[in-house]
Amino acid sequence: MRKRNSQQEWLPWYRARGFKGSVSEAEKRHLDAYRSQPKHPAATYADLPEEAQSYISGMIVELLDKKREALFGWSLFWTTLAGALLLADYHRCRAATIWEYMFLAGIIVMAWVRYWFEDRKIVEEFFPSGISAPTCADEALRREWELQYLVENRRHAEKQADEWDV
Repeated sequence: MRKRNSQQEWLPWYRARGFKGSVSEAEKRHLDAYRSQPKHPAATYADLPEEAQSYISGMIVELLDKKREALFGWSLFWTTLAGALLLADYHRCRAATIWEYMFLAGIIVMAWVRYWFEDRKIVEEFFPSGISAPTCADEALRREWELQYLVENRRHAEKQADEWDV
């Protein structure tokens, strides 16, 4: 049996596994060069004014709460549904076998096991535990800078191509 690698290497947004964008490999290498510099050209969270930091922190907490509330609601729904069926079975409103009791109890257990795993993923998304992983605020600032850089770079290339055509 193969062990799972608990500490996966952190990848930037354009190198992430599920990324489906139109960033060429040359552009990715160019962004990698910026990221390998000691200081990225984008502002860091610490460089921002205190008002901006508190606003960003508030947005992060709100988004974290929304994701966790949705996950809690999902778990509560399945627990309530399975609990109601178990209660109906217990009061003999329905004929049930031991397998149905076990199945319904399994639904309750699995709902909260899923809640626990997904909650850990959500917290890791917002507050990475890896040494090399940047905070979500710093990464968002870098991503915005890099997207703006790519757009401006492509506009400049198109403008130069148009000048050559004339």
